[in-house]
This record gives sequence, structure tokens and C-alpha cells, in this order.
Amino acid sequence: MKMNRSTLLFLPTIAAALASGQAMAAVSYLDPFTDGVLRGGADNSGINWYDRSASSTIAAFSDNGAGTLNSSTLRFSTSIGNRGFVGVLTGGAITLGAPGDFITLSFSFRVGGTIANSAQGFTYGLYSSNGTSITGDDTVDSDNDRGYRGQFATGTTASVGIVKEDNSAAGGLGTGTGTESAAVGMSSSTPVAIGTNDPHTASITLTYNSATDLGITLMFDNATVAQGTSTVPYLSFDEVVFAQGGNNSLVIDNVSVTSNVPEPGSAALLLVAVAGFAARRNRRA
Repeated sequence: MKMNRSTLLFLPTIAAALASGQAMAAVSYLDPFTDGVLRGGADNSGINWYDRSASSTIAAFSDNGAGTLNSSTLRFSTSIGNRGFVGVLTGGAITLGAPGDFITLSFSFRVGGTIANSAQGFTYGLYSSNGTSITGDDTVDSDNDRGYRGQFATGTTASVGIVKEDNSAAGGLGTGTGTESAAVGMSSSTPVAIGTNDPHTASITLTYNSATDLGITLMFDNATVAQGTSTVPYLSFDEVVFAQGGNNSLVIDNVSVTSNVPEPGSAALLLVAVAGFAARRNRRA
């Protein structure tokens, strides 16, 4: 495409728009589960939900009554410990690459039924599919996933943790241990014990400070309960993950993923618009 002087003068504006996440639409997902559909549906959340084991199930669930979320929710039930479920972000991976870039997962939840005593009784986080996007329930596609999780204790003993997880075999993905998981050093922490079936809120925020400094913040019931730093960070995320470490059943609602990083297609769309603008200006010239 031949560019005339007016097009060249417009290029700095284009570059500025591409460089600034504020110049393009930021990522925003919200799934309230109101339509009862876990993939697509009328609420158009952009998150597709899958379970990871034949020993577990996920389903839309009306959680009503005293001490509940009193809304449409997602219920996860399992007959075996250390299992989880995944929400795939259909808009593509969100990659943090500039100081101030962040991604936040927030939601409301409660632990249903009998509550197990477990240091990682409830875990949640932001992960990468690592080249094998999940497209169905009970598959091995998530066995190589990696990312960061926050974990709260359930039962009578309180604890809180931040874990960097790099799965290399079946299991894990929110509850992995041993060589697959490494605790992230925390600069501050307030232990949590979920000992009742009452509703709670939680979130995890990952913030890019530098190539060797990914800040991680956990919140529980609107209070910061852990902060830490990953010095060899993962920076790309296309999944949210929830799991339980002690046969707990989980009820999840209002899952939100927000970021100031543009959606993957936004930059390409802007370039297409710029090309069209330049072509029109050339024709007029």
C-alpha cells in the first residue's frame, strides 16, 4: 500500500493507539450462569466450562435458601479428592507484557455439604492451556497446563498460599504438589479457614511489574489476605481454574475476568481500520 503524506502523519496516532491498552477495548468476561448453559448460551459470557475427571461433575444449579448465594450458579461435585474444573476464555490468551498490565479473576462461592479439613481445600487461579486448549470434559488436554493459584484452607485449621504450578502429568491443575508446584514467596499473609457453608467472595490479581517481577494479590471477603512476587513468571493466560483438595463440593457464581490488556483481536482490527482509512485517503488524493 502506497502511503501519501497525510497517511504518514497519521501513523504516530496509530502507534500510540497500539501501544496503549486504554486506546482499545479491555478484556472483560462475566458469567452469572443465569441461562443454565455452560458453553455459549444467552448470557454470552465467553467462558466455556469443563470438568477434568469422570469422578466429578459440573452443572448449572439454582442455589437458594438461607445461607446460600440465592442465585443461579455453577455447582462442582466430586467423589474423589484433588480434582477441579476449567473455564476456557474463548477470546484467546491474555498476555501481560508492559508495566502496569494486569489480569483479575474474581467470583463468589461457597463450599457445600460436609467440609473437609484440608490446607488446599479450595483453590482457584489463572492458567495457560500451554498449546492444548480444552474442548471437552474428562480429557487429558489440561494435563500440561500451567499458571498461578491461590489456596485457602477448609475446615478447622487456617492457612493461605500462592502457588506457581507447572503440570506435567494427570492430576494437578489447582491441587498439584511436589515438583509440579512451587510456593510463591509471600510478603504478607493472613490465614483463611473456610469452616461453614456460608457464601464468600475471592479474587486473584496478577500484575506485570517487570520481566522478573509478577505481583500476585489474593483477596477473601473484600480483604487482602496474601501478596507475593513470582520472579520467573508465566505471563499468558487463557483459562480460569477452580479445584478442591478434600472432596469438597463447590458452588461458584458471578465469575469475572478483567484486564487492561486489549483482547487479542483488537490490535488486528485497528490495523484493518487504519488500512481502510489510508486507502480512502489515497483514493481521494
